[in-house]
This record gives sequence, C-alpha cells and structure tokens, in this order.
Amino acid sequence: MNIKRTQIEIAIEKQILYATITSFQFLRDIHPSFDPVYIQNSQIKKILNWCIAHYEYYEETAADILQDIFNRESSNLEEAEVKIIEDLLSEVSTKYEHKEQVNVEYLVDQVMLYFRQRELEITASNIQVLVKKGDINGAEEQIVNYRKVAKVTHSSIDLKNDDSIAALFKSKERPFFQLTGKLGQLVGPMEKGHFVAIAGAFKSGKSWFLQEIGIEGILNRLKVVEFSLEMMEMNKRDRIYKRLVSADSRESKWYRYPVFDCTYNQDGSCEQGERTNNIRLLDNVDTIPPFNHNMEYRPCTWCKDNDSRSYSIDTWWEESERPPYDFIQVTKTIKAIPLDNYRIKVFPRFSANFSDIERELDMFEYIDGFIPDIILIDYLDILAPESRKKDSIEEADETWKAAARLAGKRKSLVISVTQLNREADEKAHIKRSHMAGWIGRLGHVDKMIKLAQIPSDVKRGILRVGKMVDRHEEVDETLYCWVLQNLKLGQFHLDSEIAYPRRE
Repeated sequence: MNIKRTQIEIAIEKQILYATITSFQFLRDIHPSFDPVYIQNSQIKKILNWCIAHYEYYEETAADILQDIFNRESSNLEEAEVKIIEDLLSEVSTKYEHKEQVNVEYLVDQVMLYFRQRELEITASNIQVLVKKGDINGAEEQIVNYRKVAKVTHSSIDLKNDDSIAALFKSKERPFFQLTGKLGQLVGPMEKGHFVAIAGAFKSGKSWFLQEIGIEGILNRLKVVEFSLEMMEMNKRDRIYKRLVSADSRESKWYRYPVFDCTYNQDGSCEQGERTNNIRLLDNVDTIPPFNHNMEYRPCTWCKDNDSRSYSIDTWWEESERPPYDFIQVTKTIKAIPLDNYRIKVFPRFSANFSDIERELDMFEYIDGFIPDIILIDYLDILAPESRKKDSIEEADETWKAAARLAGKRKSLVISVTQLNREADEKAHIKRSHMAGWIGRLGHVDKMIKLAQIPSDVKRGILRVGKMVDRHEEVDETLYCWVLQNLKLGQFHLDSEIAYPRRE
C-alpha cells in the first residue's frame, strides 16, 4: 500500500514539475497555495523552488532559462543529486520537445487536492507531536493555520476577473476542439467539460466517427483515451492503421473515392462560365451511368466554393493510387503521427462499468502521467450497470449522469455513442422520436449528433450528419452535412459539405 501511495505521490509531483516549468496559467493558479513543504521529493522541490523564485521576480515561467539556473546552482549540490536533477530535467525536456500539452484545469484541481492532503498530513503529524509534548495551545494553532490554507485553496467564479474574461473570448476565437471542414462547422465547437453523444442506427458508422474524433484530436496535439466495449484489440489496430494509410491491399492499387459535384453540372443545366466541362453526366433517359475512369465527364464544385446560391449538392467519383497496406507502409506512416497520445483500453461487452473506467483513468494518470483531454467511450449503453437493483431507465439515467459528471470532474471532453430505434433505419431525416429506449439521455448532453443514411447513400459513400440538440447553440434539426467516406479504406471523413435546400 505504501509503495503504491509513493508511486502516486511521485507521479503527481512530476506532473507539478512539468506544468510549473511549461505552463504560465498553471503556475499562476497554484502559486498562491504553493508551499515547498508539500513536495516530498527533495530534487523536485529544489527545481520548483528555482521556478517559483523566477516567477515571483519576472512573472514568467522558467522554461527558457532553467538550464542556466541549474548550471549556476549545481556547484552547490552533491554529485548524486546533480545526476538526479539532470534526469528530471531531461525527462521534462523530452516532453517539451514533443510539445506535450497540459490539461491545466484538471491538473490544478488535482494539485489543490494534493496540497490539501499534504497540509492535513503535516498538520496531523504536528498536532500529535505537540499534544505529546503537552503544548495544547500549539496544537490548536496548527488547526487555525490549516483553516487559513484551506481558505486560500477555496475558489468561486469571479465575474470581474480580466484574465477570465480574456479566456472566454479567446475560447470563442479558438475553441478547444472542432472537427475539420464543414462537418466541424455544423457540429460546432466542443469544449473541456462538455459531454457529447452521437446517435445512429445499427452499423451507421458511430464507432468510425468516434475514431475520427480521436485521430483529429491527436493531430491537434491533444491527449485521447478511448474505451472500447465493441471491438477486439486487433480490429481497433486495423481500423486506425487503415485510416492513416488509406489503403486495403497488399499491393499498390487504384481506389475509387466519392467527391462532391453539382446536380446542375450532372444534368447539363448549369450556365456558369466557370463550369469544369460542357458534358452532361446523365444519359438520354436521365439516369446516372456507372463510373468509368475513361469518361470525359468531370465533377464541378466552382459554385460550392464561390457562389453557394447556385450550387446543388451532389456527388461523383474520382480514382487515386494508394500504397500497399502492409507492415512496412504502416510503420513508415505512423512515425509522423503522435500515436503515443492515443491510448485505447478494450473491455469485453457488459464486463465494465463506470467505476472501471474511472479506475483506468486513474491508472493512466498515476502510472503513465497521462491526463486525457478527450475521453471516448464506445459505448455507454453496453456498460455494465453500477447496481443490479435498479430498472433499465434508472440504470441508463445513472450511466449518462456519470458521463456528464466525468466531463466536469476530469475537465475533459467526453464523447460516446448511442443507438437509434429500428424506425431510424434507412431514413434521410432523424427525429427525437427515433431515440432508442429512454429519451432522457438528451437532457444530460451538451450536444447530440445524429447520423442518417438511405440505401443509395451507402453505395455513394455518403453519411448525413445533423444535430438533435445543442445546449450552447441554436439547432436547425432539418439541416444536415454530407460527409463523404470510404470505410473500406478507413476513411470516415474525406470531405464534407452542408446540404442547404436547392434553389427553386
């Protein structure tokens, strides 16, 4: 037990060290409550003291000058201590070079808890010593001093704080996370503390959507944890590698991809001078012929990008040659991708509940020092219930409340998926009445994204994505974004465009 506790304490003190060196926001937030006696590792304590002294004088982090400080101070240290500090600084430097981000909001909360824990431990120890000595007044004074520290760590919203006002408008200009393209425009920004769900029919691409969020997350240098209760490890690996390589064959091969086109280009009614070609796609009976790479017809999207009122959304095909999907290509491709920031934990179906997820997140944090910015759960409805004594509605309510609570507690973006009922199959428009089971899920989410597909969409590589609810933005439930995809090649989001109504 003591060994485990020591590991946890070392882990959080290393996190404090890295964040103090690299994050001005973190340093500013913990500085009023920091006391060197809270830090148990003597070498980490020395480095933190250097950083705090630098901050108090210059009001900046010591990231750019810490090596100079160490060189100056090392002459006063024992050789063994110099080596330990060198190793600690090397560890920090490696993370810094990889631009490892800090979930400041969550870490500040955890550090405040740690400081309170240490203050309690120190106070309790001092009280015991003073009571044994018979110094009752001194023991009571220890209690008073703890209350002062507790008061410093207590906080509430300050509506007049300039830094908080600036942070609000900065978040509007650059949200924490937003998907790329028009899909991101329709879904909107997602922030830490948000709980988002994706609703779709069976086999509609919900897990693919979660994975795409994970990939886009790490490409934005965010840390992602995915809990999968649907797939085995090898299946997860295969999907991710295909997404990164965009191939499915042992040999180099030409693949067909959906691309955007315009209905007026296909039927020949377009009169724009910028039209790509003067050839219509439809045959004499207005049917679309099969794709042939020797066709002279070319898709046109000039109006989509320049005159949206004259554009009528449609799709066609293009071909592209891709490399082989094999060991050599995968290992070559992933070298440039920060996959260390994408952690996946696979559970058998119905074998894990929310307590297991919380425990795994603690293990990631205490053993690996890994604090996720985005938590993906695939998916909530097949988590084991926390208690067998409740009915199905109560169980669902508790699970979805727990997900919303997790987002706030961990200061992370939490995203999961849920099923639509059978009536949603092959529908172009999804309504709230298509929610499977308990509709109260809608009350616990910040956004509910919906997926729709008619049979012809599947053949054309189209997924329709809309929003059912959004706590922070007005929603037009009739509006959808067409997402072009080739799931055989792992490509969930090749391109996207919002499908506004056609002109009359």
